[in-house]
Amino acid sequence: MHVEEADGGSTSSSEDEVISMCRKNLKMATDFVVQLVPILGMYSDNHFVKLPPRSLFAPESGLQWVQRTLTRDSSCYKMFRVERPLFNRLHNTLVESYGLQSTTKMSSIEALAMFLWVLGAPQSVRQAEDRLIRSLETISRTFDTVLTCVLRLAPDIIKLKDLEFSEVHSNLESPDFFATFQQLHRSNRWDSCQGCGAKEQEDSILEQAQRNLTKCACSL
Repeated sequence: MHVEEADGGSTSSSEDEVISMCRKNLKMATDFVVQLVPILGMYSDNHFVKLPPRSLFAPESGLQWVQRTLTRDSSCYKMFRVERPLFNRLHNTLVESYGLQSTTKMSSIEALAMFLWVLGAPQSVRQAEDRLIRSLETISRTFDTVLTCVLRLAPDIIKLKDLEFSEVHSNLESPDFFATFQQLHRSNRWDSCQGCGAKEQEDSILEQAQRNLTKCACSL
């Protein structure tokens, strides 16, 4: 009798444990679903519910805007800060000798125009993205590409004409600057063993020469 009651009590407790575990699992599943629904909604908005392309509503594409601007000399200079012949020369030079190429995202003409427009105004990357109807990544990558090509061009056009300095500029021959160079020339013949006094005097002459050179550069 007592054994049967003990067996019935153990069976009842086991059923209670199973029911409690099921309720716990059900609550965990419900909480998981509640947390998952907003995430799925955000993912759906970002990746499935997309707005129509901006090009469908834009009056003209970025390339069309560039081509229209290039047709008028005044508009070309206002937007890109260069005249049309210079724009063409720069474009041809970068394409033929310094690696500027058209891509599937943007043509070389549009890329150079975007580069000059951003630098000339100046404009931000987001303004270029809105004006040319391109993604921010395309604008950023293209700007970096054109900048790399221009940096390759820079050493070939920004350089000294006379590497030996055989001629002296007329401004440097004026009495305001010649005395400083004469003192500097004399200081170079000093013996380095004459002590700190000579070194301090030489540093003073060098500082004076630097100031005069800065003054001369501003007057050129």
